[in-house]
Amino acid sequence: MPRYYFHVEFGEYSPDLEGTEFATPADAQGSAGRLVAEMMVDQVRFWRVPGLTVTVTDDWGVVLWKIDVTTFASPAAAVGDP
Repeated sequence: MPRYYFHVEFGEYSPDLEGTEFATPADAQGSAGRLVAEMMVDQVRFWRVPGLTVTVTDDWGVVLWKIDVTTFASPAAAVGDP
């Protein structure tokens, strides 16, 4: 089974050194989307970090997919110190 690597940048870069095997590329792509959604649930950290990037590569380091989420909190929308 092919192995996919999910490298995360969310305030700091965290390379995936082990990878995960998936039966199909669609399974790996779906897992990337779920990973981003799970990270967005942490509302306090999500709004304090200026962005979230998940880059999925293959065994050779070829980028297959990249998900970028950019956050911006205007001072006009301040809701207190989270």
